[in-house]
Amino acid sequence: MKKYLLICFVVPLILTACDNKRTRHRKQTAKIDSVTVSALEDIEIDSSILSLKSMRSAPLQQTLCQLWKMDDVTQKYWNYLLWDSTEDKRKYPELALYNDFSATENARCKMRIGKWKINKEKRELSLNFSDGTNEKYFIKEILLQEMVFTEKINDDDVDVTFISDGLAQKKPEDDPFYPSNNLWRIKPMQPETEEQIISRLKRCVHFYSLFFQDNHRRGSKEISFTGLPNC
Repeated sequence: MKKYLLICFVVPLILTACDNKRTRHRKQTAKIDSVTVSALEDIEIDSSILSLKSMRSAPLQQTLCQLWKMDDVTQKYWNYLLWDSTEDKRKYPELALYNDFSATENARCKMRIGKWKINKEKRELSLNFSDGTNEKYFIKEILLQEMVFTEKINDDDVDVTFISDGLAQKKPEDDPFYPSNNLWRIKPMQPETEEQIISRLKRCVHFYSLFFQDNHRRGSKEISFTGLPNC
């Protein structure tokens, strides 16, 4: 009888483990609709901030709408993606996506603003920027606070890892890196009038007001000004 009970207990565990392996494989090859949160966290944050970490599952679009920071890449391409050889300084690649499908890339180094869209069937994230350039990434894996892209560089398929804090402003326009909050940073095509200069200065002050507010609402322990311009 004990032997029978042991078999009844062990076999389902083995089947479950096998099924988990198959499920993980399917997630990497099939389309994606939502992201399951692995563990709930009991945290206190400002009411204007959306915490994906407090949700049991999140739709794909909601999961994508965060500030993603590049965390790791194949060593062969570390310098290519993380070092500016022209200015001889470290780059800090980031990707800020918002629920109105606007996007800001690399807010701390050679910023571009534009629009994004996702093809769930192909697992493809497309970025179209206002300067006419575009990028496409294959989403190899996505979790609540980590996303792995496969990017085509030369003839190589390069895995690039991005991480996030799992927090986002409920109102995109309250985020300092939202595109309209960064227009003051775009160099004018011709000399500006005094009124235009004053307007640009006001937008700069507004940006930093949102920047400090955003850090406060997220409960940031440190504030980094790396790569951010002054007026």
